[in-house]
Amino acid sequence: MAEETEDKTALGRILSLTNEELLTHARESYDQFLERAVQEFNSNRSYVEKCMGFKRLIDVVQDKSGKGDPVVFLEEYARSVLGYYRLHMLNTFYHNAIGASIRIYEVRAATGQLPALLPDDVPEDPYTGKELGYERTEDGFVLRSGVKPLDQSTAVECRFAVRHQGEDAKQGEGDSHVF
Repeated sequence: MAEETEDKTALGRILSLTNEELLTHARESYDQFLERAVQEFNSNRSYVEKCMGFKRLIDVVQDKSGKGDPVVFLEEYARSVLGYYRLHMLNTFYHNAIGASIRIYEVRAATGQLPALLPDDVPEDPYTGKELGYERTEDGFVLRSGVKPLDQSTAVECRFAVRHQGEDAKQGEGDSHVF
């Protein structure tokens, strides 16, 4: 009963605001969210911990919205932060995998064969902060993350084909992550 009265009082306060005051209040709430989201993004926490931190921040915004806070106008933007973070991590993984593959191809060019182990000086797995997973395959090699992103059913990986001397490039294998 007391909570319902509190909610009605908060709603009454919000309804009495001018448009400018309403937008100012929404901006202040959203600025607080963004400040905390940037701190989370820049923290040294793991990928999973950061995702959980973003979810908690989004829950706070949704809770405020449910209580009539003008941040409701910006709630969709708050929810999109986690998606942008996941996209950033995926792009960083692909960038690092391509950097690692260049180093692997350099070793192959120098020795005539793929290395048995991942060279030491390759970019790390952005999801774990550790070495990328590396596996030689029949037609090349695979680089993969050690963590399954929260929005995917399997770990992210990139397959790289290696042409043997005199072999034509394979066309359209159907896997968009084959390089």
